[in-house]
Amino acid sequence: MPRFVLHAIAAALLAHAVADAAPVTASLRQQVSVDRPQVELGDVAQLEGAADVREVLGHVVVGRAPRVGYVQRFTPAMLAAAVRKAGVSADIAWQGSLAVQVTAAGQRVSGDDIARAAMAALSAADPHGDCQFNPVRAVEAVEVPARAFSLRVRPLDRAAFAPRIGVWVDVVVDGDVYRSVQVPVEVVQERAVLVAHADLRAGMAVGPDQFDTMRRNVVGAGPRVLDRLPGGAKVRLVRPMRAGDVLTADRLMASDAVASGDHVHVVARAGAAVIETDGVVMRGGASGDEVQVVTAHSAQPVSGTLLDNHTVAVQ
Repeated sequence: MPRFVLHAIAAALLAHAVADAAPVTASLRQQVSVDRPQVELGDVAQLEGAADVREVLGHVVVGRAPRVGYVQRFTPAMLAAAVRKAGVSADIAWQGSLAVQVTAAGQRVSGDDIARAAMAALSAADPHGDCQFNPVRAVEAVEVPARAFSLRVRPLDRAAFAPRIGVWVDVVVDGDVYRSVQVPVEVVQERAVLVAHADLRAGMAVGPDQFDTMRRNVVGAGPRVLDRLPGGAKVRLVRPMRAGDVLTADRLMASDAVASGDHVHVVARAGAAVIETDGVVMRGGASGDEVQVVTAHSAQPVSGTLLDNHTVAVQ
């Protein structure tokens, strides 16, 4: 059973005895340091009187301990109110200091320990083990109460890795988060990839001569970073690239797709009649998508279904 519960029971049983006992002298100390989350009367005052009464009064909780580095001040009036609130009726003669200053005993949690916790969590979140994690700067030590503590790293998502991320580490004391520290980390995953050596426009057919093979940090570069062109042949870009951009699969146009500006063969059917003409794509898409084209016979774009990368059917 928790100690404070036992003392509460004892206080209730001895309340009348305390009330009838001889007066207790409480001599307030000037300064005290506590290593518990709560401050008891026995921490801040030297009690003189009957042993059983001193036992009960000594464990009366008068307040919470301050945070490390702060001071909590208790006066006789505040202490007397805490005793009454605890249900203990006692004749207490207050003497000594006019107020007692309470501080919390502290300890330093090493910044190196915090950084190591962050690095270990990052490694655990990298199942393939192909990333390197480097602290951007030294982590400062933090002060916490002089009690047992643990370091808890907040959940990490491998998909959210970027070239620089912040890893939050919580310092937990008595089951609660006492301090939180963000550890800035550089994430590196080097691979040989294709890098555009000039600006490339969307819809452009590109080949190996438009790219250099270079080792780059590909963290955050997007899905399916490429180190070679599919099939080794020319491909088309669905999105533009700037010089220095890394080629990823989502930048490439499907082999059966068309882009704005492409020339296509348009087949229009009206009953049994079939009209065939050439057209220019205004809004692209992949095979089976609805696209818009302009022909020599239409003043406005017409919609049709893309059959392949050079044929549009208009009904």
